[in-house]
Amino acid sequence: MQAFRHLFPGNGEECDTQRQHALQHRGHTLNTWLFGLTAIGAASHLLVHSKVLTLVTTFFPALGASLHGALAQSEAYRREATARRLAIELGQAMTPIRQALQAPDPLADVDALRQAVLAAVGLILDEHQDWHMLVRPHHLPLG
Repeated sequence: MQAFRHLFPGNGEECDTQRQHALQHRGHTLNTWLFGLTAIGAASHLLVHSKVLTLVTTFFPALGASLHGALAQSEAYRREATARRLAIELGQAMTPIRQALQAPDPLADVDALRQAVLAAVGLILDEHQDWHMLVRPHHLPLG
């Protein structure tokens, strides 16, 4: 059973959750800056009328809206929530497997270990099915 211990160090869903959260954070930070620059440009435009300020007050909001739309289209929100949920559920499903592998006799309760492994695999297969149903209408080459 020692050979299998390295298979369960953690799960990749935690990394995906962190990546999606970082992407959202960067997008929100950039949009906040664009909003602030637009506000400064609009306030300045009240005092000084220039073509540059007109460009700033029209371009920055359009850029911010397009970035927000790109984030929404990339499904970063849905992917982060899904990855976070899957990380929690897999972590819970892995607890009895890790306990069984760390026991002095890992094969003492084979049925419980089998059920725990099947539950973890079921979570992964359910996520795969959800992903497959999401991309199926887009006719993507799936390998």
